[in-house]
Amino acid sequence: MYNYLQCLASSSWHKGVYSMDDLSQIQMNRYRENEYKRNNFELRKMKAENYREYQKVAKNNEAALSSLEKDYGVKVSTLENDLEQKLQDLRSAHKERIDEENERLDAELRNLKITHGDQVSEVKASFKNQLDEMEQSHKETLETAKEKFNKEKSRWDT
Repeated sequence: MYNYLQCLASSSWHKGVYSMDDLSQIQMNRYRENEYKRNNFELRKMKAENYREYQKVAKNNEAALSSLEKDYGVKVSTLENDLEQKLQDLRSAHKERIDEENERLDAELRNLKITHGDQVSEVKASFKNQLDEMEQSHKETLETAKEKFNKEKSRWDT
């Protein structure tokens, strides 16, 4: 940038002779330099304000994000606990139902064994009765055959 010192060096200022152009040039250079400094100051000031605002917004957003993460973590934990409790309840209900079914199955199995035992006893009794009847019939047949034999024998003996 063309500054005040450059203007002095190029002008006749150091010689003590002033021209209107030189004075105007010097004033214009001072004005430019002052404007440049003022603009730089305003720019730095704006940058600082923007940076502070950025930091403030970033801090607020970080806090909001942290709060959201915390809330999300709490919700996840609550949901996990609820699901775990539901799972426990389901397992407990299923265990009770399985125990009831096992008891019913054991009772049914006992009834089947009793029924089978009764049927076996019935079949044995039936076979025993048939065997007794066959034995009685066989004895009667033998008795009848013996009587016939004795009758025939006595007829032949006489």
